[in-house]
Amino acid sequence: MGVTTVLVFPRMMSANYIGAFSLTKLLLPLLRNSPVPSRIVNVTSFTHRNGKKTSKLL
Repeated sequence: MGVTTVLVFPRMMSANYIGAFSLTKLLLPLLRNSPVPSRIVNVTSFTHRNGKKTSKLL
């Protein structure tokens, strides 16, 4: 079993998905009350698909 967070989510899941969701949730009230038009852009990458698993890393 890998490293987990306080709420028992795997670290990768926390960093890649839950972290972006939590930040967006915290920023939304600020952006809604902003006097200038604002937006949040979440960027993802498929670079991980180019990697190869090796037994040395596992």
